[in-house]
Amino acid sequence: MKARGSILVEVLSVLFMLGVFAVVAIPDFKNDTLDPRPGALLEALDEVRIALDRYQNDQDGVYPSLETLQVLEDSLPPAGTRPLVGDLDRIPDNPFTNGNHVGSTDEEAGASDWVYDSATGVFKANDGAAHRTL
Repeated sequence: MKARGSILVEVLSVLFMLGVFAVVAIPDFKNDTLDPRPGALLEALDEVRIALDRYQNDQDGVYPSLETLQVLEDSLPPAGTRPLVGDLDRIPDNPFTNGNHVGSTDEEAGASDWVYDSATGVFKANDGAAHRTL
């Protein structure tokens, strides 16, 4: 009889310790959500940069003007018309600012959603200093 009682105590002890380990070892997934904005930012940058490269290849090495990109901020072109820059119908929104204003590269960080240099074709995020390096 004593053996059965001690086995029950051992089994309950092991179950208790496993419960404690589970509570400590399993992370709190509810508060550990992944932020989708960095990935969306990289996708938007790739989309615009590819369109700029296509435009440059079609225009004998010349990138579109800043004004051309700023036209693409506001609205989609009329149906059936050709995109102004590569395959780009509209400048995508910066996921960190939810805007798509394109400024020049000499603007301060945060003054616009994106910055662009028409001489070099450099297109970068401008929502903060960290993303201007992408």
